[in-house]
Amino acid sequence: MKTSKEAVLLGIGGWEHDVLSRCLYGEGTESAADRLARYAGAFDVGEVRATFWDDTLGADDARAWADAVSDNRRFSFVVKIHSLLTHRREFKPAATQGLRGLAQELARRGRLAGLLAQFPYAFTNTSAARYHLRRLAEVFAGFPLFVELRHDSWGQSGLSSFLQELGLQAVSGDLPRVNRYVPFLARPTDGTAYFRFHGRNEKGWLLKVGDARYDYLYNSRELVELRRRVDAMAAHSERVIVVFNNTAGGKAVANALQFRAALNGGERIAVPAPALVAFPYLESIARQFVDERSLFSDAAYREAM
Repeated sequence: MKTSKEAVLLGIGGWEHDVLSRCLYGEGTESAADRLARYAGAFDVGEVRATFWDDTLGADDARAWADAVSDNRRFSFVVKIHSLLTHRREFKPAATQGLRGLAQELARRGRLAGLLAQFPYAFTNTSAARYHLRRLAEVFAGFPLFVELRHDSWGQSGLSSFLQELGLQAVSGDLPRVNRYVPFLARPTDGTAYFRFHGRNEKGWLLKVGDARYDYLYNSRELVELRRRVDAMAAHSERVIVVFNNTAGGKAVANALQFRAALNGGERIAVPAPALVAFPYLESIARQFVDERSLFSDAAYREAM
């Protein structure tokens, strides 16, 4: 069964990367609000990365983000939980109260897809780790909460029932098959299925070198494989979130647009002019070459939705 494009919220891992000025927004787009508005003209979901390290963000920021994406009625945000809670396992009021206020404001405006707890490879399946997940579920009760578990000790048959008991949903990640990174496991869900495609740069992940981890371009064969995974999960889910997190060099933009074209049944789609310049091979899926000066005029905006 093929996933309908209406069932999928498609995006990339964050909208504020500098490289996006070159391959998505066009040079001269300096305003944060303008950048987010242009991002929402091409994609339907955005991961809020800043909340991973900044505990000062709150409801005012949520209102500004919601206003910026007002032209895309389908657009939703996924708010990343602060690293204090996922990497240091510390429950400090500053790292939880602001997040709850921010999430409540996005939910009130109908713009919240959920919260994302991205755990490091060192977060292994121990009794202490399971207790931490239980506490996390209690602190953020009332919000959809997705957890990304990267160590393969979590790849046990009983994980789904444990997470379901806590009201948590596992992220299905795509990572290189190195060390003990968890292999991709399709876990049926009755709610929202969440995919994060990080790329398969084995050297970058082995060396744990910053952006090198995400410096990878999925080829056409791999994109077909990823599409099949999404289709398999979509049969059991009400909605599917697909995020390409291979953001180094803007490669996530190219792969996400290729994925959108596949969801569109092979029909050509509107591709932002900067993306065509950065990735000329996208002409094979582009409906037309949109002039950069009118990149997000009303007509082009609607075509990109």
